[in-house]
Amino acid sequence: MLNINISNVIAFILIIIIWSALAIIARLLRLEKKRGIVIYPLFFMIKSEKFKKYIKRLAYKYRRFWRTFEKISLIAFPIVIVFSIIYLSLNFFLLLKRRLIITSMGIPIGTEFTPVIPFITIDPRIMLILLFSSFLAILPHEIAHGAVGVNNGIEIKSAGFFLIAGAISGGFIEIPEEILNDVFSDHQKSLMNSTSKKYLIRAVKKTLSAGTIMNALLLIVFFGFLSSYSILMSPFFKPAGILIVDVIPHSPAYKANLTAGTIIWRINDTMIKTIDDFRNFLANCKPNQTLFLYTNKGVFKVKLGKNNGRAFLGIYYAEWYESRIWFIPDEAYYIVFNTIYFNYLLQFIVIVLNAAPLFVNDGAKYLWIVIRRYKRLGDAIYQAINLFSLCILILTILGGRFLP
Repeated sequence: MLNINISNVIAFILIIIIWSALAIIARLLRLEKKRGIVIYPLFFMIKSEKFKKYIKRLAYKYRRFWRTFEKISLIAFPIVIVFSIIYLSLNFFLLLKRRLIITSMGIPIGTEFTPVIPFITIDPRIMLILLFSSFLAILPHEIAHGAVGVNNGIEIKSAGFFLIAGAISGGFIEIPEEILNDVFSDHQKSLMNSTSKKYLIRAVKKTLSAGTIMNALLLIVFFGFLSSYSILMSPFFKPAGILIVDVIPHSPAYKANLTAGTIIWRINDTMIKTIDDFRNFLANCKPNQTLFLYTNKGVFKVKLGKNNGRAFLGIYYAEWYESRIWFIPDEAYYIVFNTIYFNYLLQFIVIVLNAAPLFVNDGAKYLWIVIRRYKRLGDAIYQAINLFSLCILILTILGGRFLP
């Protein structure tokens, strides 16, 4: 459940009032027509000819890359669509069971989804991180759409940047409506066998696929950073203890008043610098043995418990790192790690929400192109899959708040 602070609600209301006033001013000044600036409550968008030209230059300059990339996208995107539907379903099932699993790749399954509402559902302290991370997730997504589209003869109608609720930012590209009408509207069925029609359909499929697969590529890059993080940071930080991340209720550590954020430097007369040091020490301990833990919060006396015949302390922990450089604080190691992990998770969320068919997103449009040839049966399948995905998403958002 959310703990909503009244001051945060007031701050959110003030944002809406100010943003609404700006929207009225923008309309009176006709900024959309004059400057390409569109403002609605909690929404800001600016169209940019420079960004549009930049996408075209990228498309032409790296044509060989985009040609290879679009081929991979066409193969991978249907797989990602199926994966996204499965993930949403499994995530909701585990949420119903109140069971959270963190995979070996760091992806949570069984977690609730929270809509982005500044000051209400999003802590003001992470809004800046979300603003940067969303830009890093959405902008490459749209650039991939545009570059692949241009290389397949699809003209970009407009391009630019947007800001939603002061917390989510990114870029956008707009394809001419007549192109989408040629592909999606029913009155064009008679052209389905023409060469031009087939080329247009394939071009749109490539364009739709490219954005999500670009996010998948970035996901792999972020995972690479996370997997080798300790190695990459070793010139700047060194192992210096064990950080208690959480304490298991009613465990020996809990009874000894150990808390999250405590750093263990020494146990009895043994220095503890790495996880291996800590695990090796506990492996040689016996149940009911008394230990003295020397930490950043003082010395704690702990009597070990017993679990599966072994000594049991009752903490979740991670390695604590100390800076090798005097002006870099120790905490920077985890701040950088958490920022990379946040970006990693956001890339994953963008992939799932864009690929799972939800009527208006890339996955839904791609699915419609693929199955529309089956006429009424195809329409029924399309509606059923989209409705299923949408219901699962809504229930996942509501589930964490209303399920017992």
